[in-house]
Amino acid sequence: MSAMKHWQNAIPVTRGRTGSSALSRGPLQAGMRCGCLFLAVVLVMLSGCGQPLPTVDVEPVEEVTGPQPAPPSNLQASDLPNDAGRVLVLTWSLSPDDVAEVGEDEEPPVRGYRLYRATVDADGLPDEFTLKADEGDLPPQGVQYRDDSDVVPNVRYQYRLVAVSAGGRESEPAELDEPAMAQRGWFDSNKSWFVLITFLSCGFIVIFIHLARKGVDLKIRKIAG
Repeated sequence: MSAMKHWQNAIPVTRGRTGSSALSRGPLQAGMRCGCLFLAVVLVMLSGCGQPLPTVDVEPVEEVTGPQPAPPSNLQASDLPNDAGRVLVLTWSLSPDDVAEVGEDEEPPVRGYRLYRATVDADGLPDEFTLKADEGDLPPQGVQYRDDSDVVPNVRYQYRLVAVSAGGRESEPAELDEPAMAQRGWFDSNKSWFVLITFLSCGFIVIFIHLARKGVDLKIRKIAG
């Protein structure tokens, strides 16, 4: 009888409505929790089966056809003077295939140009090129310049210009010989007249003060009223 009591005290017994169980209370509760969690996950997955899948807008890819046009040449970039260092002026020579005269039923060999830009790191290597201007911004006929008006002062940029055929095919790129950089201007030479007027006004004031100290009789016109 004493051995039976010792066995009952050694093994914890869980008592409930259905009687006694010789299982440990901890593992039993952990198993019930895992089962409830699994059931909840299954219910959430089943409840989402009837939901429509999200739609994703996919841009159509332009079909590229026709021959590759001849590239433009002589791409150059210069800093716009008398500004805050925010503009680079780009110029280039048109593609040899960029002709103004074509037949009525013929498509022009070049429909426009695309301009790509990349920043240049300290080692002189350009980062990833991004599209800066498309055909709508760079008309093909007779236009050989563009202002890039959102550059950062003292940051070097590299540019690539390609011609685009009527079928959407790009030419080989024309690049700058060396990266371009915009700098802030200390003085706007277009406003030199303002500096001249300021110096003349200050000069006359100094002269009249000097004459007054010497005792020269200065005639001062009285203000009416």
